[in-house]
Amino acid sequence: MNFTDPLFLVPIICGPVFIIAGYTMLKIPPKWPNTFYGYRTPRAMKSKENWEFSQSYAAKELMKSGAVFTILAVFGPMVHVTFPMDLILALGLMLLFAGYPIYKTERALRKREK
Repeated sequence: MNFTDPLFLVPIICGPVFIIAGYTMLKIPPKWPNTFYGYRTPRAMKSKENWEFSQSYAAKELMKSGAVFTILAVFGPMVHVTFPMDLILALGLMLLFAGYPIYKTERALRKREK
């Protein structure tokens, strides 16, 4: 098992960062749009109700995504792929797990607007 493999390092570092970021957004929700943190998309900033809903929803989805990503780190050393490919795969997974909360939140906002 190689614990310096990007398929282990990227999830084991980014997963907890996603969890911490989501927890922070949930416990200290950002007030009306700011420049520091929060879920800021045009649909989320359309109204105060959308803003408040999207902050808590995105935070929960980000924590779920981070938890699953962290768990996947266990399987990283078991995958045998050559160097450039494992880095590309790890970064692709990171983008997937970072994009999932955005996709879910936008879908929930769209459904809520109808």
